[in-house]
Amino acid sequence: MTEPKKETVSAPSTEKRDTTRIVLPTRAPAPRLPPRIMPASAAESPLLQPLPKPPGIEPNKETARISILPRPVPAPAPAIAMTKTQPLLVHPAGSAPAAPVIITTKPLPRVDAIPRSLCWGLFAISTVIFLIQIWNYVVS
Repeated sequence: MTEPKKETVSAPSTEKRDTTRIVLPTRAPAPRLPPRIMPASAAESPLLQPLPKPPGIEPNKETARISILPRPVPAPAPAIAMTKTQPLLVHPAGSAPAAPVIITTKPLPRVDAIPRSLCWGLFAISTVIFLIQIWNYVVS
């Protein structure tokens, strides 16, 4: 057994400082687990031995043939009375469009109406503005 621990603690007081000894109780020893008992081999353990074969019974050495059964025909679904449902929408038959369709041989030149020099000029101006904005961001 170990001896109880002895610690010295000073009690705070304003008049006189006395030293007090406190004896701490010893701990109870931890319970030890029993050692595990393991069999030396499987031959010694009765639980791990295979069951004995009954005398005179041997497996057949024949090949069994299994025929594939056809799939069963599903029973027809029972007729359902749809009395509380809304009727399906009926679309009218196709008719001629109200506005006449005009077919032209040449598409309308909307993009070609803008001169290319104007497009390149707008692109150059927007590029310069973009570079100025980046420069202001880096500098500040």
